[in-house]
Amino acid sequence: DLGFASYIPKSYIHSDRQRMEVYRRISVARNPKDIDRLKVELRDLFGPVPEQVGQLLELAQLRIWAAKWNIQSIIVQGLDVIFKFPEDTTGTDLFARYPGTVRIPDPRTVHLRLDKNYFEPKTLLAVLRKLLRR
Repeated sequence: DLGFASYIPKSYIHSDRQRMEVYRRISVARNPKDIDRLKVELRDLFGPVPEQVGQLLELAQLRIWAAKWNIQSIIVQGLDVIFKFPEDTTGTDLFARYPGTVRIPDPRTVHLRLDKNYFEPKTLLAVLRKLLRR
């Protein structure tokens, strides 16, 4: 829950069935290449990908990268981006050398405090992409 909505507008894909199929394909994607292929296919079938759809595809990529770090959830709360893990996070170097203030209130939770300017959707997605792709 990053505090903004991403969706496929009806004006981009008119058919409910086709939109639901794209949502399904996004949800079952297991690697970034699946998302890249889907983006190319959407462009070929429906034209340039609108911003909302681009954000949706980027969120799917973040989900895939987060899974590689064993992250259960990423939630924005105030100026914190909160990462939840299923087990002790003390061994992870994910947050080492990252700008911002890192706080670990318990072994399964990491709070990354960012400046308020980072919470515009494009900027926040870029920050998370940079963090998770390492």
